[in-house]
Amino acid sequence: MEAPGTAAAAGRGASEGPDARARPLPPAARPLVVVTGGGSGISSIGRALVLHFASDPSVRRVVTCGRRAEALEATRAASPRRDVITVVRCDIASEEGRRKLLAAVPQDLPLRLLVHNAAIGDPAPLESLAVAHFEESLRVNVVAPLALTQALLPLLRGGGRVLHLGTSVAHTPQRATATYGVTKAAFFRLYQQLNAEGLGVPCGSLSPGLVDTEGVRDHVAKARALDLPHVAFFDRAFEAVGAARIEGGGDSGGDGASKKAAAFLAGRPGGCQEAFLEAIGSL
Repeated sequence: MEAPGTAAAAGRGASEGPDARARPLPPAARPLVVVTGGGSGISSIGRALVLHFASDPSVRRVVTCGRRAEALEATRAASPRRDVITVVRCDIASEEGRRKLLAAVPQDLPLRLLVHNAAIGDPAPLESLAVAHFEESLRVNVVAPLALTQALLPLLRGGGRVLHLGTSVAHTPQRATATYGVTKAAFFRLYQQLNAEGLGVPCGSLSPGLVDTEGVRDHVAKARALDLPHVAFFDRAFEAVGAARIEGGGDSGGDGASKKAAAFLAGRPGGCQEAFLEAIGSL
């Protein structure tokens, strides 16, 4: 149990309990946002989300976490409203790390959005896959989102939302992607389960596509060392956009996809960043 009353809160239906019967609050009256994985490099989705919500005058507190203090502080320093951002260095794969994150979440503010962004999973052929890393990936990609959602249900009820950031790899098996693909498939199934439980807190799943981030570059390097065939897609995509930010979205050869992708995290008008943030805002 992550916090007092957590399990009981998670098991109640949408019509049970005083918090579930509370009058729904509009987003502007829910000034708290929590984003996991908010310090993973200058072009990361987590950092972009933290900065986006911190720029919203109706948001009074954005809480984010990660394993690297320096990267988290860089996220915070990049915001003109850095005073509204709380960064927590912790490992959400552990119960201790999750307790540390939850302790930083203000209990007197209604939660607008909980974003499960943090994820890990190195490529490896199945026969040589490190089971210990697979288990760690399960803890980060599945156990942590479940436990954090349970713990934050009381703050979410009455108008809050949960967002899962997914991936096409969860639905399209490729050689040597078992760790990331299988755990993210379970993560997708968790999103479905959260909606099936009738908790009174809608959960959305959004796959922004393949984005040029630190994690992707690390994956490409490891996949190249293993001589995996899908490296060719990354090479074509990076070449097409001149090492700009990219989005593949499952289309391994589309020039249109590459152009949209380049605009995505580059934030150019007419790109798909606006659509991505609009989708988040509509949850």
